[in-house]
Amino acid sequence: MTNQEYRLFDRSGFDAIKLMKTSLIPKPSRSEIQIKFHACSLNYRDLILSKGLYQASIKFRVVPISDGAGEVTAVGTSPSASGLEVIMGTLGKNACIRGISIGSVQQFNAMNDAIEMHKIKPIIDKIFEFEDLKSAYEYQWSQKHIGKIVVKIPQ
Repeated sequence: MTNQEYRLFDRSGFDAIKLMKTSLIPKPSRSEIQIKFHACSLNYRDLILSKGLYQASIKFRVVPISDGAGEVTAVGTSPSASGLEVIMGTLGKNACIRGISIGSVQQFNAMNDAIEMHKIKPIIDKIFEFEDLKSAYEYQWSQKHIGKIVVKIPQ
């Protein structure tokens, strides 16, 4: 399997976002976690980060996605580090790890019934392929969208 990820190399704009492909998925080192993303969404923060308009300092070669959903597939360890120490070290790098409380089974079923009954669907303006991420950024920057801009992540 080939690992694919986008990295932001500087603040010069969307052309500084480069698709990196490697044949090996590196094991996480101490205070790192590995996440297999299933979905991501573009946010305004992602746009201004690459345009050099984001005020907070960042390290470059960063993955330019603020929101993502996936699963932790590996946790880096060292002989002296516990799983909790690794997670805390990751949080110290400004990573945000959240669990989701979905309520009871009864509430979950009631929510799904309401979604189905009222035919509730998210508003998706446009879907982009993973390889065309820069076009998704440019489209969102143009402010011509109504609804979500989706980037499909290959599985």
